[in-house]
Amino acid sequence: KTGLQVGHLDDALEHFRGVGDGCRDMQTTASSAPQHIAARLVELGCREHRIATVLEALEEQNVLLTTEMVNAMLGECVRTRELRLVRHLERLSVSQGVPRSGRTYGLLLRSCANDVKRMEELLEEMEASGVDGISEVAQVVLTACTELGDSTLVDRLRKMLHPEQVVQVPVLMSMIRFYAEAGQPEKA
Repeated sequence: KTGLQVGHLDDALEHFRGVGDGCRDMQTTASSAPQHIAARLVELGCREHRIATVLEALEEQNVLLTTEMVNAMLGECVRTRELRLVRHLERLSVSQGVPRSGRTYGLLLRSCANDVKRMEELLEEMEASGVDGISEVAQVVLTACTELGDSTLVDRLRKMLHPEQVVQVPVLMSMIRFYAEAGQPEKA
């Protein structure tokens, strides 16, 4: 706790591992303390740009990740362009059954580096899982399509829109602008 409070990641990780050694498996403890401490470790790891170190410690202690933890780590990985770590984190979160939010999909899409096939897979998964997060992913998709000069993903995004959701008006406006600038006014 002291290591976390004063911002010493190495001290905090050392004590976290020591506490974890006292519990055979962090997943089986009834206390919410390990989860709270893990979240604070993730926060500190992001601040110090040491996500790999924190993730290793969390895996060693069998800590179940939360959507918020995954999003924080993904955000940092995307900012630092650690794509290998993004893939590792993605596999780990899937194996633990961590639910994905619209923000999670937006971050995963950003990490795709214009890999249209992977982006399309993520959009299909997002739609199939019923996650509402069009506004989180729309800008990423529109930016990628503008850079690539390809409207395939925008067409996919358009199919995901539901007319009854007023929140999507900015997304609709961005798509109309994209189609108009891409020379496809019939889709606008």
